[in-house]
Amino acid sequence: MRSFAYVLVPAACSVLVSTVLSAAGAQEQPSADLRGSYAPLHHDAGLAIEPADSPESGELTATVRFTYAFRPVVLRDENEEIAYRVVEHQFTGDVGLAVGLFGRLTIGLDLPVLMGQTGDDLSQAEDAARLLGDQPIPVTAIGDPGVRLKGTFLKPAKVDGQPRGPALGLDERLTIPLGDERSFIGEGNVSSETRVLFDYFAGPVSAHAAAGVKLRADTGAFACDPDAREDDCGSRFGHEIPFVAGLALHPYALGIDPEARGTLFVETRGRVPVSPVTPDVSTQPLSWYASVAGRYRLGDVALLAAVEVGLWEGVGNSPFRATVGVSFAPRASDADKDGFSDDDDKCPRFAEDRDGVEDDDGCPEMDNDRDGVPDGLDECPNLPGKDGAAC
Repeated sequence: MRSFAYVLVPAACSVLVSTVLSAAGAQEQPSADLRGSYAPLHHDAGLAIEPADSPESGELTATVRFTYAFRPVVLRDENEEIAYRVVEHQFTGDVGLAVGLFGRLTIGLDLPVLMGQTGDDLSQAEDAARLLGDQPIPVTAIGDPGVRLKGTFLKPAKVDGQPRGPALGLDERLTIPLGDERSFIGEGNVSSETRVLFDYFAGPVSAHAAAGVKLRADTGAFACDPDAREDDCGSRFGHEIPFVAGLALHPYALGIDPEARGTLFVETRGRVPVSPVTPDVSTQPLSWYASVAGRYRLGDVALLAAVEVGLWEGVGNSPFRATVGVSFAPRASDADKDGFSDDDDKCPRFAEDRDGVEDDDGCPEMDNDRDGVPDGLDECPNLPGKDGAAC
């Protein structure tokens, strides 16, 4: 465990700034990445929603996201007013790369990056230095890389090239402590987050949920008095239960977006501590966010924009975040699987029936002889006749 002369005191955490100086330095404390978000594995992901499905073998997905957080780290006085803006503006990025295997597995890597942050100069504030130390925080840094593995147990059915019904998967993210622990995006120890993913697609709306457990190899104790017992600190981080829930609106199913380019998301996410602090002891390690996001696809490229607000006054909850991102997922574009690429297919959502009649346009012919009787009911589908009976 490494020793640092600072304590993380996020905006929503109620921490008293002592005016009595102490000669004691800050206690040994590991860091933690409390953002709770990272680059997704799937190109159809929302802000926090990770689809349970996996791409086919060899299909790549590359993602870059940029996030701005307002006042993620502050120190409050005894009246709950902000005394010091430790970090007022923070800009972070997340880079991810994933590849599909057999249509059932996805393996990937992600890396968080601190691109810049600003805050108050605490070097002359003796009362704050007692809790935070007098060393400046990093302006730029690298976070802990994550190794990802997702397995798809149940793939959604496909109707007209679009998913339908349930999907089930398991997502594992293992972090390697190679990042800067002072940057607020590094754990300082190994962590493992395992989540069960569940989706249900029903036409214009799909429901998504995820929950699991995050285990840390060491405990973080933040915003704690260095002279007090660690067990008395209610803002410690160890094992926790992360959760995600949300709905996605697919306008193509309403006839608004026939090329299925856009998706709208309404999401909520958070974490519930289970050890060493439980919610009945302290709610400071709790986290809860709500967000809206939109994704728009242009061929193999998808653009994402999202805003998120903190709903719970817990440690690490920034009151406002904004995220923009881009993903690149080259795919063979043939939604209806009829052998015509979507760019050349006049009916990209309906498969060609290859019955010898106009088989080069990608559209099924429902009444080849145009006698008003559907081919499925017509005894002579290629010859017009009364009720289809005269061949």
